[in-house]
Amino acid sequence: MITVNFNSKDHLYIQVVRAIINQIASGDLKSGDKLPSRRTLAKQLDVSLNTVVSAYNQLLDEGYIISKERSGYFIDLLSPDMIPSYQDIEAQLPIPPEIPDEHFDYRYDFHYSSRDLSNLNINQFLHSAPKVLEQSIQQKNEKQGVYSVRESIAKYLTQYRGVATHPENIIITGGHWESVAIIDSLLEEPLYGVEDPGYYYKQENSRFLKIPIDKYGFSVADLEKSPAKIAITTPNHQFPTGIIMGLRRRQRLLKWVYEESDRYIIENDYYNEFRLNRNTVPSLMSLDQNERVILMGSFRQSLGSVFRLSYLVLPNHLIERVYQMNIKIPSISLFEQYLISHFLNSDYFSTYINSLRTNYRRKEKKVIEMLKKSQIPIQIHEAGSGLYFVITFEDDIPEESIIKERLEKANIRLESVNQYSTLTQSNSSNSYILGYGGLALAEIEAAIQSLLKIFY
Repeated sequence: MITVNFNSKDHLYIQVVRAIINQIASGDLKSGDKLPSRRTLAKQLDVSLNTVVSAYNQLLDEGYIISKERSGYFIDLLSPDMIPSYQDIEAQLPIPPEIPDEHFDYRYDFHYSSRDLSNLNINQFLHSAPKVLEQSIQQKNEKQGVYSVRESIAKYLTQYRGVATHPENIIITGGHWESVAIIDSLLEEPLYGVEDPGYYYKQENSRFLKIPIDKYGFSVADLEKSPAKIAITTPNHQFPTGIIMGLRRRQRLLKWVYEESDRYIIENDYYNEFRLNRNTVPSLMSLDQNERVILMGSFRQSLGSVFRLSYLVLPNHLIERVYQMNIKIPSISLFEQYLISHFLNSDYFSTYINSLRTNYRRKEKKVIEMLKKSQIPIQIHEAGSGLYFVITFEDDIPEESIIKERLEKANIRLESVNQYSTLTQSNSSNSYILGYGGLALAEIEAAIQSLLKIFY
């Protein structure tokens, strides 16, 4: 006999379904057992016929019962020990995995990736959102990304990066590593030469060869001695040192890539428009005369991590190869593509970028002022070229492990240059990456004072 302890929370037919499943799980209803007719069960439970009809239909859909013509409903051939009862589900929740908490509320955050987006007018996005949503529904995505979006990025690159390119040469991607994966698919057994210290410090893959940084940036001399075929570099603001690659070094790097037909340079233009005290430095791609430079960019510096849209600018022959080899390009939502496009084309964009520069320029000025005021002998490297700079303590300071412990105890986030290096960097042992983008102007004085106490 089927019994149901009704409650007021759930639909009646759902309660009938769960009661029958529980009786199957407990063995009270066995495989092949015939269920009461719908009318009989409705009368027995004192519910409407529609309630039982809905319950039986649900059980049929889920495969617990079968219907035999002119015979009625029967329990299917099931293994009751593999059917959890609803009481079991509620009473025996699985133990959740232990996941480290990666969210920290630091007292002061000097990380290079911290951003201040308080100047970003959200209403600009909200205003265009209805139109963007309509476009997203009506339009279809294209292999390389929506053409009008690529057109907006092409105009942006011409205006802010000095890169003359066409929408046809641009591919929209969903982030840095998606961009790298596309390039990886296009090239035959690529062997990468990457900066050290640099962004790829965690890559232990044998295809990523670490090339040291000297005072002029990416060491082309060491690259020339290596078997690398693809150089990945950040010439306009080397990460993390902030060094700007001079024209002479850029020309030598281009000469290296021109020597072999299977060599390429990937220019990671991650800092794009953020030169605070001077004009932006032209991209390496703008100097390339033989289509051997691939440009990689995103909008994370100006928009933070809210949007993941990134892009690649490929030479003609590599775009052709994308279609010849039918390279799969992960698609990013049309809504995000159109939203970025509207933002880039708006009159507000240039105003926003200028306001960011002004805001960050004030912060940098205040940070430098406080460092000098301390009278501690500190070298400041490449100020005015980004949203962080490297500081080097000229006096002896405690070992890095001790500094790390003190930072953790004081709840302050600051990273050393050595953290991004796998090579021995004896000249970097006293060097730290001081990011000021996420600090409020009003807290900088106290933040710098607290930070310097860590070292002395």
